[in-house]
Amino acid sequence: MENITLKIGSQSNDLEFDEDGVMKTVHGNEAIAQNVRMALTAWKGDFLPVPEHGTDYSRFFSEGCSHEEQIEVVRDAVFQDEGVIQVEKLTVTDAGRRMVNISFDGQLAGGGHISTEVNT
Repeated sequence: MENITLKIGSQSNDLEFDEDGVMKTVHGNEAIAQNVRMALTAWKGDFLPVPEHGTDYSRFFSEGCSHEEQIEVVRDAVFQDEGVIQVEKLTVTDAGRRMVNISFDGQLAGGGHISTEVNT
């Protein structure tokens, strides 16, 4: 079955509609990339219907959390989408004031590749 989901704007974080008012969708690898982006921009526990969705930023930003632990927190979020089978490159940069820049390249189960970058 093809991976399909509603399209969420990368800037607005809201549903996108076409000129006729119909909700747009994304398919395949584009859907996986969007799912990873959404997991990386959401704080774990903030989405009540699925409390395990998102990134454990409470742990990430906790005092004493090492860079290695921060990487693990981000990896856990990336692997929430079963389509991602391998993290090839992951860069996590502290942007200050509880902000972080994340760059991710990964291998997909279907043989594809995705890259995404988020600033949260």
